[in-house]
Amino acid sequence: MTDPVGRWRPSPFLTASAGLHGVALATLLASPRSWGLVLTAVVGNHLAITAAGMLPRCGWLGPNITHLPTTRTRVGIVGLTFDDGPDPEVTRRC
Repeated sequence: MTDPVGRWRPSPFLTASAGLHGVALATLLASPRSWGLVLTAVVGNHLAITAAGMLPRCGWLGPNITHLPTTRTRVGIVGLTFDDGPDPEVTRRC
């Protein structure tokens, strides 16, 4: 999602996921013996994030492009790109 200025904002699902991680940490600090319950909650959360990322029409992680804009479909040209990582000859080292 983006706000009116155009900055990215996390989806409610991602915000809740971050909150769950915070609660999990606080729970572990307050009660270390509850690690099994905390681990189950965090693993379940990560499985949900993975499932959401694998389902193309799932909007839990944010908005998805499910169709091309009308102006692009009229032209009849589609470009697919694949990023295979940084190229040492092109990408600057930090």
